[in-house]
Amino acid sequence: MSARRRSSFRRLLRWYPARWRLTNGEVMVGTLEENAEALGRSGPTQSEAWSLRAHGLAERVTPNVILVVSGSALLLSLAPLAALWLGAVDESVGGLVARTVCQFLGALLVCLSAGALLLRGGGLRPETALAATFGAVIAWTLGALAAASWSVGFNEADDGAARSWFGDATGLFLLGAVVTGATALTAVLAGVMRIGSWRILLASAIAVPGAVGLGVWAAIPAGMVVGAVAVLATVALQIRASPSAVERVRPVPVPLTTVQRYRLAAVTLVAAVLGVGSVVFALTGSVLLPSVGDSTQAMRVGIFAGTLVAIITVVTVAFALLSRRRPAILAPTLAFVAALIALSVSYLLPMDHPLGWPLISLAIVLVGLAGGLLLAPVLSRPGWLRALLVTAISLAVAASVGFLVVSVAFWAPVLAVVASIILIRGPRQSPVASAEALSSTPTGLEADWARRSAQ
Repeated sequence: MSARRRSSFRRLLRWYPARWRLTNGEVMVGTLEENAEALGRSGPTQSEAWSLRAHGLAERVTPNVILVVSGSALLLSLAPLAALWLGAVDESVGGLVARTVCQFLGALLVCLSAGALLLRGGGLRPETALAATFGAVIAWTLGALAAASWSVGFNEADDGAARSWFGDATGLFLLGAVVTGATALTAVLAGVMRIGSWRILLASAIAVPGAVGLGVWAAIPAGMVVGAVAVLATVALQIRASPSAVERVRPVPVPLTTVQRYRLAAVTLVAAVLGVGSVVFALTGSVLLPSVGDSTQAMRVGIFAGTLVAIITVVTVAFALLSRRRPAILAPTLAFVAALIALSVSYLLPMDHPLGWPLISLAIVLVGLAGGLLLAPVLSRPGWLRALLVTAISLAVAASVGFLVVSVAFWAPVLAVVASIILIRGPRQSPVASAEALSSTPTGLEADWARRSAQ
């Protein structure tokens, strides 16, 4: 009986990584067997077995595993967007199923990655995480079936064909997805919240609309792209902040002088005025200056001018940030300026020019690259992993928010005004720093020399 009991415990420990079993396996088996013998049991109980499985899986959830899962989620979420952008959307049943599988499998992997982060951070117990994982798999599967059922039913109604049982089962699939999803989310929220005995009721009240919201978010093509990027960035920061990470010596930030800040603020204010003028011309140019052409031509001329003016704002803000993070801001700035140049050239060309849309697409890709390069300094090493992360984040930024660059002429003046206010106000100082500066302020000739040097 003892050999069989020991064998059953050994089988359960296979859920743990091989390295962990090599270090702790014999001690764990001995402890479990002694406890079972003291209680007169011939083997592990069901709760004990599930606890061992959950803790074993938790040991396997390393930052690298989360990185792979969230990266896979990002690729799956990008696939429907890429098909949409390239005009390769397949409206057949096979294409519909493929898009639905990519979208909802990506959503499942994003949720699993986020739960794994909570598990590693101590917010979830392994048993809760395992139960929520089962619920999430069922919920997202039913959600995918609901989306596919709705599309099939819509196509059947549009074609005037008889409705199939699958096309009529949308509500049933959706109800099952909401119930199972809310149950899994309740387990997660109850495990995360530390609010006493009322946490189950509060978690349940939040979980139902939360499950519906997650489903709607997954149905949006760019929704889970943002979620996958958020998980990727979080786990990359965790890897970088680990004790084994090699810290580099960072340069000491050199703040701008008052004169420099005021000059940069003046430049951004001029850019704001010019940007507002470009927007006004884009909206009313055909009336104010009929020689420009019709309203469409005036709009293109105004947006062209506003895009060029936006380059001034971007360069000014980058120059203000150079004093704090010199290597980190230069590459993203160059990528964003290149995006604005490509966009302005597209508006300078005739509306039906064959290079118009390729230049806009290039601008969107460059905006995504700027976002990826901006996060590159905080991403984890080695270099190949950082390159993969920058590529993934760049694609996600381009797919989700990159298209906003098309309207940069309209929101760049607002950015210029905000930057001007921040530059005029200057950096905030803590009371302690201000007191130290006041106590060490030179007087007489020294103060006069310091003021002249600062100017």
